[in-house]
Amino acid sequence: MSYFIFVTHHLLHNHTFRLPWVIPNAQIWAGRWFNLILAELNYGADIPVFLAVLGIIMGMISGLLALRSWRFVLQPVQQAIVVSGIVAFPMTLSFFYFSYQTPLFFSGWLFAAFAGYAASHLSVSRLAFASVMVMLTLASYQTALSVFVTLVVTAMITDLLSDADDTQQDRLKRAALRGATGLFATLGGLVLYWFSLRVLNINTPGNTTLTSLVDLPGRFIDVAGHAYAHLWVSQPDLLEPTKIVLLGITVSAVLTTSWRLRKSPILLVASLALWAFAIVATKSIFILVSPNGSIYDYRYNTSMGFFHAFSFFVLMRFWGRWSTAATIISALIIVRFMQADLVRQEVLLRGQQHDLAIANRILVRMETLPGLDTSKVYDLVRIGRYSSYRNNLMRSKGHDFDKTGDGHMDWGEISASWVDEEVFRLLGSSIRFKHQLTDSQFNSKVQSARDNLLNNRQPWPAQDSVFIEGETIYIYMR
Repeated sequence: MSYFIFVTHHLLHNHTFRLPWVIPNAQIWAGRWFNLILAELNYGADIPVFLAVLGIIMGMISGLLALRSWRFVLQPVQQAIVVSGIVAFPMTLSFFYFSYQTPLFFSGWLFAAFAGYAASHLSVSRLAFASVMVMLTLASYQTALSVFVTLVVTAMITDLLSDADDTQQDRLKRAALRGATGLFATLGGLVLYWFSLRVLNINTPGNTTLTSLVDLPGRFIDVAGHAYAHLWVSQPDLLEPTKIVLLGITVSAVLTTSWRLRKSPILLVASLALWAFAIVATKSIFILVSPNGSIYDYRYNTSMGFFHAFSFFVLMRFWGRWSTAATIISALIIVRFMQADLVRQEVLLRGQQHDLAIANRILVRMETLPGLDTSKVYDLVRIGRYSSYRNNLMRSKGHDFDKTGDGHMDWGEISASWVDEEVFRLLGSSIRFKHQLTDSQFNSKVQSARDNLLNNRQPWPAQDSVFIEGETIYIYMR
């Protein structure tokens, strides 16, 4: 139910439409070569319903694997709560907004969860399997590496909490071996991924900058500060009351593990250190690469869903006779996640309707421009945004938050301005447009228009806000 609108409405997202086919080699430029396989499995199309449901199934399997990594058995209802907490965590909204990439993002989770489960013991076979899984994690969605690291570190905490009659040394050894396996698997996966990029002749993904060894300590400290701040920083779908409750659950989980290990100072200190590192682990990808100004964006931080679900797990498993209370509290916070998910989807749906309405009005204006020749092929340049409708809705009626959640959802439009042609084609434009999908010169054209063509013109909806200059149609929004 959390993603009802994403499943029942094939929302048009802000990059461009894929109606119905996905462009060849999509996401290769970003180093996500596993999409070549997924695209073939998914009919090479941006399929309604199917891709969203497939993503949800992959997310659920990832949650079940996380439970296996954490060793202890929960009651079926409690297991459902933990898995729901992972899949319904509001940051996961961003995966669905990217439409045809939804299964690709979730495959990053799935491979990371398999790698985390394989890292439970140090052996050649498990290390090899985990390394391959880490490589596939990176080949799906690089930031899912944080999910793997988070699973390994949280599982190390459960190694210290063993119910068996093993010794303190046994518990420490088991946790250390898991950590070593996770570290070696990360290094092995990174090496395999690098080789795969070389074989496929793919450059370093996107605009990422790898952290040098010299800069690594400073980057770790910087990222750690953001990781701890993110525990209380509010966002559109994780408002202050929700963040306070989640922080309280986290503190309760830390105190619970500390109480259980109170008779062993070494295990107690080790568990506290692991909890501290687990928080940083949720942003571990940012330690390896430049944060690039997006360190709080949802799609880069879904590992926080696994971290908070682990806190639910600890309370439900170790609160003894208060386990029912922990289960109820965890279930209630899942309901709040679902509410936030559905509210955001309504905003995105209304935003799409809003943008389509504006685009239709602009198209009418374009088709009635003096001098328009429908036998010609026109370039199209939009200057400025349609509006900030989505963000205004989220902030309306007294609601506010510290950081935006995901720029594409918060500030996005029905299409990016450089692919507006797709919107007008969808609306049945009689005008033929020059570009499709992308225009490498678009930003320079916008700047040139601002410098030379907008004097004495008023932005939309002024009558002169849509005009023809040569063989280019300009739309001056703001």
